[in-house]
Amino acid sequence: MVSLVNRFDGKKFLEKNTGKKIMFVGDSISNNMWQSLTCLLHIAVPNSTYTSTSQTQQLSVFSFPVVLFFLYTFSLQESVEPL
Repeated sequence: MVSLVNRFDGKKFLEKNTGKKIMFVGDSISNNMWQSLTCLLHIAVPNSTYTSTSQTQQLSVFSFPVVLFFLYTFSLQESVEPL
């Protein structure tokens, strides 16, 4: 069985999400997805201006002139309750 998947079009993604805010919340996997998306968008429009800031250790912001991306990372700590 052959599955055809369209290639990611960064320009189309930015056009569809103009004026919107997108937030990734999660652990290191979300962080990796967020970094991959920002790289793909930068490749799609390499001459565009963007800003990337880390406001806190857990919150980072990446913005193109038309879309604002947030990344909030957190870690879970396992707690063991006595029986």
